Amino acid sequence: MTPALFATMAMASSGVYIIAAANFGGLWWLRRESDEHGFFALYCLALTGFAWTSGLAFEAHDVAALSRVQPSLLTFVCLACAGSTSFCECLVDARTTWLRRTAWGAALLSFVVFGSGLGLDPGQPDPAWNGCTPARGGWPHPLFLPAGWLCLALGLGLYAVSIVRLAWAARVDPSLRSTAAAITLPLLAGLADGVAYQFGSGPSVGSRITPLLSVVAVTWTLLGRISRMETDLGARTEELAESYASLRRARSELVRREQLAAVGELSTVIAHEVRNPLAIIRNAVSMLRKPGLAARDSDDMLGVLDQESNRLNRLVQDLLAYAGPGALGPVQVSVEHVVREAAARARDGHPRGSDFELRIDCADGVATVAGDPALLRHAVINLVENAIQAMRPGGTLRIECRTATLAGAPAVAIQFHDDGEGMNDEVRDRARTPFFTTRATGTGLGLAIVERVVRLHGGTVEFESGAGRGTTVTLLIPRDRISAPPPSGPLTGMGRTASSPPR
Repeated sequence: MTPALFATMAMASSGVYIIAAANFGGLWWLRRESDEHGFFALYCLALTGFAWTSGLAFEAHDVAALSRVQPSLLTFVCLACAGSTSFCECLVDARTTWLRRTAWGAALLSFVVFGSGLGLDPGQPDPAWNGCTPARGGWPHPLFLPAGWLCLALGLGLYAVSIVRLAWAARVDPSLRSTAAAITLPLLAGLADGVAYQFGSGPSVGSRITPLLSVVAVTWTLLGRISRMETDLGARTEELAESYASLRRARSELVRREQLAAVGELSTVIAHEVRNPLAIIRNAVSMLRKPGLAARDSDDMLGVLDQESNRLNRLVQDLLAYAGPGALGPVQVSVEHVVREAAARARDGHPRGSDFELRIDCADGVATVAGDPALLRHAVINLVENAIQAMRPGGTLRIECRTATLAGAPAVAIQFHDDGEGMNDEVRDRARTPFFTTRATGTGLGLAIVERVVRLHGGTVEFESGAGRGTTVTLLIPRDRISAPPPSGPLTGMGRTASSPPR
């Protein structure tokens, strides 16, 4: 084969390298975590320059032309060694990067030595040059060429070390064996050509063509790995879809069962709460039907009917409030006005309203919140009534309004503190359950309603209580709340839905 044919083959192979570099560079760009694709693209780019300069070297007809090409050729060899070393390290998933860093440092130094043209002196031919075959270029520069050859030797050595590490990893992972064999071919061919070149046997095509076979083999292997990854990903996606569908069905079934259980629990509670007043009403009606009933006894029975009917009406009102609307159209509500009006209404409408002292203190700067005045008023009334029930005659209920923050946003804190009996640990633990109450005539929904109203406004409810130390309930409501996802209704909130306990 003539040097011209060698040059044509070498330059033609550069087209294959550039296509492979573009392909794997694009894969790396799409998936930045696939470093092996990026380093293989750099390896192919270095081989592109190596193939092109090899073709120019084969076409060189004098020492000057060859010595201008050889520095670039040697530089691309060092760059290819760095790229292949990094590629092998990525395949073995090495966490240490000293091999890669050293290889690229050697490549950079070789670029400085060879790329600057300081390695060879084109003005003086090599003594081995016969004037016809450009076996070697110009006379080596004694100051710079040793550094260049050292970089080349270091790059080849690191290349060999990375291949050994890859071969060792291939013992465990069979999919790496073909890649390890393919990436080893250029190193073996280069060493063989170096020996032949040193003994002056003339130009060789082995180290120029073998990288082409290596790149094709590695490309085929990597594309096969990508195809298998896509197949596995598709299978796992189908498995996840089936698992998600199964989980969704299981969740729907669980929700349905929880709803049925909640409906049963709600029915039991309501039946229990309704049965007692109905039994009392039936007895009262039976007494009223007796002939000759005294007027005093008749008045007593009518009073019982009125009391028990009010009890049933209160239960229905609390149930409707607890399962009330899940959305609101907020307006600007004066906090002080709502608190004072609701507290006065609760005190005036309670039989024991005159037995305690009410203190309301609203700090300056507490103006308005975005909310529903009727719902906020209802929440305040419930808290005041709870406090009245908990306090002894002569007790004091303090209501304070102040500015606060909630999740970094401006908010208003409304704090209710009574000096009542408080709650022990057992009551406090059970108090979060709707329909739990310690009062004979309570429904157990008072603070559950408060929790629902506050959550609907985007706020939170906090409480502190201890036996004999009274109870403090704090409502934190954001000022600029526009809307909020509705909290759990009675069917999904039969568990611990309230943050503050009904007392």
